[in-house]
Amino acid sequence: MNRMQKLLVGGVGRTIALSTAALFLAAGFAQAATTISTSITTGSTLSVTGLSSLLGGATTTQITLLSGDTIKNTTASTTNISGTLTPQLLTVTGATTLSSTLSVTGLATLLGGATTTQITLLSGDTIKNAAASTTVMSGVVQATGGVLAQASSTVDGNFTATGNAAVTGTLGVTGDATLASTTATGFKVGQTGTRLTRATAGYCATAASAITASTTTMLTCTPSGGTGILTASDRVFVMATSSLPGRVYLSSASSTADGTIQVNAFNTGIDAGDVSSAIYAFNFWAFQ
Repeated sequence: MNRMQKLLVGGVGRTIALSTAALFLAAGFAQAATTISTSITTGSTLSVTGLSSLLGGATTTQITLLSGDTIKNTTASTTNISGTLTPQLLTVTGATTLSSTLSVTGLATLLGGATTTQITLLSGDTIKNAAASTTVMSGVVQATGGVLAQASSTVDGNFTATGNAAVTGTLGVTGDATLASTTATGFKVGQTGTRLTRATAGYCATAASAITASTTTMLTCTPSGGTGILTASDRVFVMATSSLPGRVYLSSASSTADGTIQVNAFNTGIDAGDVSSAIYAFNFWAFQ
């Protein structure tokens, strides 16, 4: 009887000891990292409550993140992120297509041939590629460094330049143009008008001269603005003033020398005959 009790007690003791050791051993394995060298296939969802590192070419079609957003490989070469992506720095080496709006709260630099049909600026103005070779800016354009247009430019509204504006080619204006103060090397009024490269106007005065009755007297008239405003190549129109007696009229005028106008005055001899020596003033307009 005592021997049987020892056997039973000894067998049960060993069983309990082995079971307890196995339990602690399993617990030890569960608390430490476990490495599986072969593939694992699950018929359902694999849930990981802690952090998970997928290395060595691990594959899946969808990852559900802690708060519910997903990263899903919908088709070949297409991966969708269900929530908002907030990167500190995002670098895209290939082409990227956005089906909705891209909002950038900070500065954005578009390099390497980036394309878009419209850019909305911070205060609401837009830069829009309305059609091929046509870009529309909704607001006022202020260029502190200057504007260089290498092709034709069309301004539909008013164009205001508070500083100097230089045009090296042809400036075409289809509507009315008001030139308050301008300097040009040439201009033409109307489609069939004559292009003028020089125009000046003023009045000139002669030296004292008598004009004999029934004769033509050549008078030399000097512009009030100085001799430098006329050249021998100018075409000149001259109009008499009240300084010329009524019986004398101007028969011709020309600019055959720089800085002066030669005027032929003919005395008809009517009424008082000869005209005593006097200074005459004429208005003129000259152009090339």
